[in-house]
Amino acid sequence: MGRVYGWTIALAMLAIGLTAGKYIATPEEQLPPAPPTSFPPAVITVPAEQPTFHPEIVDARALGQTFVQIAKKVNPAVVSLSAVRLIAHPSVDEEGDESDGFRGPFERFFNAPDEVLRHSVGSGVIVDGTNGYILTNHHVVENATGIEITLFDNRVLQGTLVGGDEKTDMAVVRADIPDGILPHAVLGDSDVLEVGEWIVAVGNPFGLNHTVTAGIVSGRGRVLNRDNYEDFIQTDAAINPGNSGGPVINLDGHVVGISTAIASNNGYFQGAGFAIPINMARQIMGQLIRHGYVTRGYIGIRMATITTEEADELGIGKGVLIRKIERNTPAEYAGLKARDVIVALQGEEVTESIQFRNKVASLSPGTSITLQIWRDQALEDIHLTLGALPTAIRPQKTAVRPANRTLGIEVESLNTTENEHIDKTGVLVSDVERGSEAFRFGIRAGDVILQVNNTPISSVAEYDRVMASVTSGEILMFLIRREMDNPRIISITKP
Repeated sequence: MGRVYGWTIALAMLAIGLTAGKYIATPEEQLPPAPPTSFPPAVITVPAEQPTFHPEIVDARALGQTFVQIAKKVNPAVVSLSAVRLIAHPSVDEEGDESDGFRGPFERFFNAPDEVLRHSVGSGVIVDGTNGYILTNHHVVENATGIEITLFDNRVLQGTLVGGDEKTDMAVVRADIPDGILPHAVLGDSDVLEVGEWIVAVGNPFGLNHTVTAGIVSGRGRVLNRDNYEDFIQTDAAINPGNSGGPVINLDGHVVGISTAIASNNGYFQGAGFAIPINMARQIMGQLIRHGYVTRGYIGIRMATITTEEADELGIGKGVLIRKIERNTPAEYAGLKARDVIVALQGEEVTESIQFRNKVASLSPGTSITLQIWRDQALEDIHLTLGALPTAIRPQKTAVRPANRTLGIEVESLNTTENEHIDKTGVLVSDVERGSEAFRFGIRAGDVILQVNNTPISSVAEYDRVMASVTSGEILMFLIRREMDNPRIISITKP
């Protein structure tokens, strides 16, 4: 019975299908067709004369042009600095420290002088073109006995160290301007810099003058050495040896920092460079120009950023906890106590001890300030007058050059039959006066002078003639060879 019922259903379904097929297969009896669906073509062909618009490329080109304009604007104010200092001769050369470039292995061990020259090279930025003031790093010009400044147009000027501050690694050099006004950079506001913002670094890494690199602000408020006054801007713009003292610039073309350090395990850039904020540098520069050294405000407390546990115990969210009050200090006179929490300075929030210390140090001794503190579960204002930081160091300034400076070179004919010098022309330096300009810049007895100001020297008479043609204050460029070394140019301003 079930079998018959199955066949009956199958036959019925077949009949329904054939009937429906009639309407599907017979065109004249179908419903009116629906309008066709419109689809875009699989491939769009763009005529050659109508290039595809890529807004991201336009933006990149605009940014690139911004970098171009920054380089054109700032490069003329960036200088290369070469500083010379005399140090006691070490028994073994310091690794990586440059000497005068001529000393050979036999001279090091068998004929070493009591003192040797050390050269340091770096960068700087002209911030006052009228008076010739240049910002740079303290470590570039520390204890320099001579500073040579190479400008963007390749002019070479002599410089004097106005003053330096080891604790911030800032220094000011003054260029001896023969005439006219030097191009200068515009200083910006580093306080408004934001993480992620584009910046440009300019300097002279590896002797490659006016190298421009770009990157972003990677971080703010970095501290590498807590004994110093640091509030570094971190950047991934490439900074290498020779960049020290060069400017870091925002997209407005304003200087917002001074390159000073890198975090590296090989001495070269590895993605983290650091710059001194220009607002800190500006404040240090003002003191160095006025006094030649830096004084810092002082309260007289030992402190630390409050921990979470201490904050919970004292009932305060954040601030700087006073751990100890020094005797006979502004803090003691004003009534500050251990376990007070400083929460504001001059109305500005205080959250971290290094930040607070730097702010106090940036103020001049004698400045009246107001601290807001948290004591006994209540806020209280404390008024005090800053003292002077007792450990403030007045960095050594460059010795003043005597008014009667001398070039200090004596020469004689080069006896090619008795000497084994590679050169058959030139004059032999027979003596160099100790402390003279030639001595300061590294010329020594036994050197051979091949050229002076691009003029080949073939005799003592020719040397005397060329020297007489150069007036005081003009540059003398000596092409010198020492023993079998390659010739080297030494530039000296004629006294």
